[in-house]
Amino acid sequence: MKVTIQIPTYNQVKYIRKAVVSCLEMNYEDLEINIVDDSSTEDTEHEIKDLLNDTRVNFYRNKVNLGRVKNYYKSLREYATGEWVVNLDGDDYFTDCEFISRAVKNVLQCPSVVMYHSNFFDLGKIHNRDVEKRISKGLNLIKGSSYIKYRHRFNHFYHLSALFKRVVALQCDFYSFDSLNTDSLSLLKLATLGDVLLENREVGVWNINPNSESRQYETEINKEKYRIAELELLSYLEGFLTKQEMEFYKKEQSRTKFNIEIYKAAEEKNFSEFFRMIYNEKRFDLNTIKQFTKLFFAKKSVN
Repeated sequence: MKVTIQIPTYNQVKYIRKAVVSCLEMNYEDLEINIVDDSSTEDTEHEIKDLLNDTRVNFYRNKVNLGRVKNYYKSLREYATGEWVVNLDGDDYFTDCEFISRAVKNVLQCPSVVMYHSNFFDLGKIHNRDVEKRISKGLNLIKGSSYIKYRHRFNHFYHLSALFKRVVALQCDFYSFDSLNTDSLSLLKLATLGDVLLENREVGVWNINPNSESRQYETEINKEKYRIAELELLSYLEGFLTKQEMEFYKKEQSRTKFNIEIYKAAEEKNFSEFFRMIYNEKRFDLNTIKQFTKLFFAKKSVN
């Protein structure tokens, strides 16, 4: 069964070789590795010229710059031919050479699965009643609706660790949201169409560096695109989830957004913003104050 690893990239010459090599080191043979350069001003092809001798590696270059989201969209529809696909941004890399072979082995045993998602270290946050089957230690089969319900309880999201079924992804118009979070929102849409395997192993590194587009979330235009995309997703989910499941999802979403704002206020040492939030949200509880205080005095990490 062929698996496509698509590597969209733009001006990531400093990182692209490590990304491609990490794919070539996979112990799964039936691979298609598609590097899709979004009209970089750097010479990406020259940087990895020797790696292109491997028949599994294909290099494509857009005539004009499409932007990250549209490059995802094009890569999946025009170049990917594998039954399953995983996206690895050009500045990220895999660390587990068995990730794909292990994922394929498990999805073949679970025909209802549309997504295999690793890097989930807090599986204990999912209630036992929402676990369909414990395949092995650290590997749970859950319904897609449960993946959606609990999405906001996880403190992280890794695009590179989500292997998804291509034909089903196309069915739900994957990567159609015009927002930098099109990856996470598209996986939520995908989960409405089947089951999900969650694994608590680390399989790769999301390399947040000074040039990462992920750092652009806080610009006003991207925040507005994010808001619109979230509304589009909610409208889509209402056609699949029960009223109770939707209420649960919205509650978790609201809690997560509040926690993010708490983190930002603590990082910026902004007491007035913190008190404004807890007043508006009516969250005058000891746990919220403890959370803010802990973050306030924490040392700022350096990426």
